[in-house]
Amino acid sequence: MQNSAIDIILNVHNFKRILEGLVVTMKIALSSMFLSVVLGVLLRLVMIIKNRII
Repeated sequence: MQNSAIDIILNVHNFKRILEGLVVTMKIALSSMFLSVVLGVLLRLVMIIKNRII
C-alpha cells in the first residue's frame, strides 16, 4: 500500500530535513532583508547629500 503524503512528511527523518530547510530559508530571507535595508539607507543618504561631487 502506498504511503500518503502526510505520512511521508511526518516521518521523523523527513520532518527533520524539512525543518532544516525552513531554517536555511529563514536565514536567507532575513539576511536579504537586512542587506536591502542597509543598502536602501545608504543610497538614500547619498541622494540627499548636498555635495554635487558624488
